[in-house]
Amino acid sequence: MTRRWGVLAVAALGAALLAGGPGGCTVNPATGEKVFTGGISGPQEQAEGRRLHPQVLRQFGPALENPALQRYVDSVGQLLARTAERRDLQYTFTVVDTDIVNAFAVPGGYIYITRGLLALFDSEAELAAVLGHELGHITALHYARGRGQAILAQLGVLAAGILAGQAAPGSGAERIVGELGGKAAFAYLRSFSRENEYESDDLGIRYLARAGYDTGAVARMLGKLRAHGRLEAALAGRSPDRIDRFDYTATHPAPLARIRRAAANAARTKPRDPMVAREIYLGKIDGMVYGGSRRQGFARGRDFIHPELRFRFSVPRRFIVHNMPQAVVANSRDGGRIIFRLQPRGASRSAAGFLRARWGSRFSIARIDEFTVNTMPAASTRFAARGRGGIVDIAVLAAGARGGKVYELVLVFPRKPGSRLEEAYRTVRRSLREMTAAEAATHRPRRIRVIRARRGDTQESLARRMAVERRRLERFRVLNGLGPGNRIAAGRSVKIVAE
Repeated sequence: MTRRWGVLAVAALGAALLAGGPGGCTVNPATGEKVFTGGISGPQEQAEGRRLHPQVLRQFGPALENPALQRYVDSVGQLLARTAERRDLQYTFTVVDTDIVNAFAVPGGYIYITRGLLALFDSEAELAAVLGHELGHITALHYARGRGQAILAQLGVLAAGILAGQAAPGSGAERIVGELGGKAAFAYLRSFSRENEYESDDLGIRYLARAGYDTGAVARMLGKLRAHGRLEAALAGRSPDRIDRFDYTATHPAPLARIRRAAANAARTKPRDPMVAREIYLGKIDGMVYGGSRRQGFARGRDFIHPELRFRFSVPRRFIVHNMPQAVVANSRDGGRIIFRLQPRGASRSAAGFLRARWGSRFSIARIDEFTVNTMPAASTRFAARGRGGIVDIAVLAAGARGGKVYELVLVFPRKPGSRLEEAYRTVRRSLREMTAAEAATHRPRRIRVIRARRGDTQESLARRMAVERRRLERFRVLNGLGPGNRIAAGRSVKIVAE
């Protein structure tokens, strides 16, 4: 959770890119096919990308404050860009400071990869595989597909919609989640089709081959995304096998089918003496922050701690905390959800006034209770909303924060026997507090450390060194691209998570 929580105005992009006129068929430079672009020229496209670039960084997270790593990623991207068909664009490659696993592209040559995705890779070839895939989206004019419809970004294999995924469309719960950043932040990511993803995989392999990289890195990269997705599903209490099921309504191909297709294509496109650059890459990410950073805050088990903004709170057992740019969200297996944001107080002078102004005009609020939470003036209210899945009960807690801000906690629970809304409310109310500067300084982010395996080391022994709370062995395997039967040779570089 960063200091910025704005929602990107995607509709403006569509209007701008479609303003070029009713004509505008052009030849796809990567495939030779004719596509409808709405009359958009390269300079118009690049100007729109420049305008959107700061909005993207506000929405998804700031650029990583690591100039050496930024230069390294940009150098790999620029090498690939010189092999691509579109030479009318000036390409920009940016590492985004978030632990979300993602890469995406904005029309105009702007390509983004997250710190969370970099942590999964083991070589420069795998980094190049992702950047080549995103180059494919730009060179193949995918933003222009669908009668000139603008495409802002694409989410990889893991398009999950953490914030809005469990709320029924059109329900009161969905409106609340969307209000807090989920719906607007993820809806536009649906625009890419399965065919576009396959085409970008193919083009990525083409660019890797031209640059001299190991083309098999595309399948390895996709395999690591799949392994990460399976682990995330298991952590959330869902079946890991669900991500391999084909869905005709999905925008991305089923992962296993996509991996097999990429492997077969790469086998036909092998450069001589292909580059992998494993040790170079691992040296570049050694020491990189893993999980949340000081300026974003981070989860430690059931606790969320923000050292820079100096606050913390806890969630009940059975909840998993996700730190998003717009909000902190905790989900439970039974459908309960806790959403936290730091909001501007606005014209209201009290926590009760804030609740009344923010929620009273849209929901029927019978009463607002006022009290203190760990010396902070606070207020809370309760109401209900109806969705397709039935009625949800909602509790909202607001507490005064420093600098004219308000801590806002929204709890959304399906109405059913055994609801844990009251338990969750008591937990967050008791635990929400501000930290002193001295206490905040004791909390530091975790980092990726690259170590050499010693004789006798096993996956199990190395996993015990991982500074994570749950599923250490599985996390170690995903972080290092290992299967259960893989042995680790003495002297091999491996990644662990360290305090």
